[in-house]
Amino acid sequence: MKDLYFQGQRLLTTDRVADAVLHYAQTLAASGRTDVIEFPVIQDGALSTCTLLLAQPLTLATVTVPQAYPDSLAGAEAAADAIWSRIDALAEV
Repeated sequence: MKDLYFQGQRLLTTDRVADAVLHYAQTLAASGRTDVIEFPVIQDGALSTCTLLLAQPLTLATVTVPQAYPDSLAGAEAAADAIWSRIDALAEV
């Protein structure tokens, strides 16, 4: 699990989703584009969904979280796959 830090907010999600979000933010910035994505997070100890606008200027950071949380979240794999698909689509442009 990793924490994504975005404008002072902690977004706890899976490693794969956090990595995809960071890579997608970088890809969008390089192409001068923006997008809105959704992915599962743990918020106040409960499963929730984050809707995040990726636009410039944007600062994101990830922090690996100790194993106090599960390695997977419901919907995380589908969210990561969707984000990676968007990255692949931008690469083809």
